[in-house]
Amino acid sequence: MKEKVSNIVVALIISGTILYSVGAFKKEELTYATVHFDGGFKKIGVIAEQRAFSEIEVVMDGNSIYSGNIEKVVSEIQNSIQNSDDPGSVVWKDGVRIRGSVGVSWVGSESNFKLTTDTIDDTSTEDEPIMVANMIYKLQNLDRAIKEDYVKHADDTLTYSEKPESSFLLSRLVSAFE
Repeated sequence: MKEKVSNIVVALIISGTILYSVGAFKKEELTYATVHFDGGFKKIGVIAEQRAFSEIEVVMDGNSIYSGNIEKVVSEIQNSIQNSDDPGSVVWKDGVRIRGSVGVSWVGSESNFKLTTDTIDDTSTEDEPIMVANMIYKLQNLDRAIKEDYVKHADDTLTYSEKPESSFLLSRLVSAFE
């Protein structure tokens, strides 16, 4: 009986040593990201890139006249009004619409994801025309805000865990003996 118990103890010690040597008891680094948003969550994996993004489009009569990130659109708008007698008083005509979004984008090992944190959707009307100078100011503030706060937005919406396959002991044992 004592011999059976001692054989079990020796087997446990050897098994424990083997498991320890293959890293079965190591705490994996938490690098696997999941983004949580209003509509649910999405697993994006290990993050390769995180950045602020902006996508803006100015449309007139159903045709896009400016589109791109905020810096590009603001530059194009400024170029279009620079020859005006009073660029500060230029007003967009009735029906000109500006819309877009800003947020955080990630490139992950499993999927890419864009989280919109703010939007803009304004239309110039006869009753409420859009002053171009005011719109440029509004766009620049939107751009500044997302560039300052995108890391905070990312921290608030991301959770990190182990890679799914790294948490399974059996997969570790199999890979150790391959």
